[in-house]
Amino acid sequence: MVEERLPVAYLLHGDLHDAAAWSVTGYAERIADNLIADGQARRVILAMPDTGTPNRRNLPADTVEPYLVSEVIPFVESKYFSEPASERYLVGLSAGAGHTRYTGFRNPALFAGLGIFSGGGLPDGVILEQLFPSLLNSDIYGQMKPVSIAVGADDAALPNLRRLSESLDRLKIPNHLSVTTGGHTWFNWRRYLAEFLKGI
Repeated sequence: MVEERLPVAYLLHGDLHDAAAWSVTGYAERIADNLIADGQARRVILAMPDTGTPNRRNLPADTVEPYLVSEVIPFVESKYFSEPASERYLVGLSAGAGHTRYTGFRNPALFAGLGIFSGGGLPDGVILEQLFPSLLNSDIYGQMKPVSIAVGADDAALPNLRRLSESLDRLKIPNHLSVTTGGHTWFNWRRYLAEFLKGI
């Protein structure tokens, strides 16, 4: 077990991906190692759970949430630490961003920060606080780092993520929307992860 108190970043994959995607295609551990070696990021443990079905579609959000909260987090933190992680972060891309939004906004006290990349936005006509009443208590979110939202200018998810950021602004929930070049690609998700890890 690791005696040092370290943060943990739980990385959620997208549709048609598996638990290895953030590592094999996203180079997550290499990105983290390089940033740490360069003094640009803190030491962090990356946990990459599988939230997909056998046909690689992502499980529904109301199934993923209890899996993460009741199984994944307790397993990781009991296996690698003598006590719970110093801080927890939840990060997801595409469909995994939807799971991050759902689980993070339903359990804000569990997390020190959320990373929502290229998904998890707010459809037109939907009122965010009706979906997630915890957002009405902005004091809880004041203890977290700003919600990190990132998307490419050519990504179809952009309008919904703009609405998400605008709704969070209206509710006085700290957040930052980064609109980059490009679309729904691993090139973007790798750089979004790098920027997120620098802020942990």
